[in-house]
Amino acid sequence: MRKVTMTVFILIIFATLVLILKDTVLAGSLPDTGQTRCYDDSQEITCPSPSEGFYGQDANYAPCNPQSYTKLDLNGNDLPDDAPWPWAMVRDDVTGLIWEVKESKDGTQNYNNPHDADNRYTWYDGSFGKPGTGTDTEDFINAHNSAQFGGYNDWRLPTIKELSLIIDSDIPEPGPTINTDYFPNTGLSFYYWSSNIFPWHESAWAVYFGNGGVGHSNANFTDYYYARAVRGGQSTNNFTDNLDGTVSDTSTGLMWQQATAPGTYDWEQALTYCENLILNNDGEWTSGTPNASGIKYDDWRLPNRNELQSIADYSTSNPSIDTSFFPTTFSYRYWQSTTLAGDPRYSMSIQFDYGGVTNFNNYYKSSTYYVRAVRIGQCGSFVDSDGDGIPDDEDDCPLEDSTGFDVDGDGCIDSISGLTTLVETLVDEGVIDEQMRNSLLSKMDNASQSADKENICTAVNQLEALINQVNAQRGKKISDDAADQVIAYTQSVIDWYLNQLPEGETCL
Repeated sequence: MRKVTMTVFILIIFATLVLILKDTVLAGSLPDTGQTRCYDDSQEITCPSPSEGFYGQDANYAPCNPQSYTKLDLNGNDLPDDAPWPWAMVRDDVTGLIWEVKESKDGTQNYNNPHDADNRYTWYDGSFGKPGTGTDTEDFINAHNSAQFGGYNDWRLPTIKELSLIIDSDIPEPGPTINTDYFPNTGLSFYYWSSNIFPWHESAWAVYFGNGGVGHSNANFTDYYYARAVRGGQSTNNFTDNLDGTVSDTSTGLMWQQATAPGTYDWEQALTYCENLILNNDGEWTSGTPNASGIKYDDWRLPNRNELQSIADYSTSNPSIDTSFFPTTFSYRYWQSTTLAGDPRYSMSIQFDYGGVTNFNNYYKSSTYYVRAVRIGQCGSFVDSDGDGIPDDEDDCPLEDSTGFDVDGDGCIDSISGLTTLVETLVDEGVIDEQMRNSLLSKMDNASQSADKENICTAVNQLEALINQVNAQRGKKISDDAADQVIAYTQSVIDWYLNQLPEGETCL
């Protein structure tokens, strides 16, 4: 019964010619930075309009994925926003990660309670670092998992990118630069460890929630820092070279300028450069005015802090990025559009020699750094169903798959996997046997690659045999409803094949 029900579900989709799609990534899987105020290079200002100075900074783009959290009790159940303290965990509604919440911030460490906000640990993963006796990060995570905290045993240290995404960049130093309505008892006097080792294995990466800086220990793992456990799947970059001077990351929905912008810029110049940038249809980049070939993309902007950090590669250094996709990246500082709250003289640049995120105290917005522009993602649409790097709302064939055929006659190649899955399902249900399955799949493959009469007619004959077989099993091994759906879909494929025959030709 379960198989028949699944078949009906699959075939309803097939009958309407919506074939199996690849995984899609929605716009803005990155949460926004939280920054809502605008700044020049010395003070807070009214957010500028296009063509005005300092336009294009973080707060100029309305938050499409505002930071959003849900309190959870010890059993993982949702709690209302106004639920009183205590709660055990917090779910990030944008990333889906579940975070441990700290408690008992009373100035006294209690290592028997891994959630004690005052506990600090050395970094250790069983291979690198400094082991302790209940006082290293491996002990910290093991305590969560052995107790099955919240009913789970897959707790871990967060990656440096994950830990950075819960920073609220609208909160000034001394912080804590995190939403304390959901993350109370966040310590300020020390960093929080991540799971990422520093490139030279001297230490590990950490976040300082006093100002949101991303740095590392200088003492061969021996520093005692705070730790916060997390659970949930880790995201990875999924880059596509679009062969037009751009790189798409379908894991975040962002499209990047592949090459570093020419020259270096102060912060205001960096904003202006990106806002005026145009990629023309012939692959030429211009500023402000398209060339004769016309505009391909002109909605570039300076990336915010979370976006720029998303393409850093913390497993390598000099530069800390995947150079197979971004070959012209300098091991130096790159501007991003988020201002250091509390001191508008700074925008926390990202260092692509090793991936640090700092303000460097002595480097102002008047300093000149490198730039790489980005587009879509922030209040933009990036659903890329076929993974070709072109957003569906700009793609003439958003579901195209070169392994198939144009089943609905719209000029776009569709995946043959729809009919393949249908056939495999019917084999599982005993509607067709293995011999017929193999013959069908072979003929479908041949017919999808060639429009000659012999292949097409052979495929049509096999599909008509499939319809006869389904009718013979109607009410026996397949329900009437399921049979109707199979026949409707199969007939639509037959019609498509017949339309490929030369004019005047038919299959007997």
